[in-house]
Amino acid sequence: MNYHKYVYTGGPAEELNVLECKELVTGIRTAILISLEKRKLLTTFQRERCMDKLSLHNKNNPENNWNE
Repeated sequence: MNYHKYVYTGGPAEELNVLECKELVTGIRTAILISLEKRKLLTTFQRERCMDKLSLHNKNNPENNWNE
């Protein structure tokens, strides 16, 4: 997994278009799943299954309708 660092520079935040920020949205979703696993709200198998489904969704929908 590649880690990306997003830094707030103190200026006004730009409007984020999730279609243009696929890596950020994917990273946030991954972080949420890992957090749920660490808090024992998901098993490792459940997290891996969710990650597989997200990966499959991203491959099948290149334009990604993130509002589903």
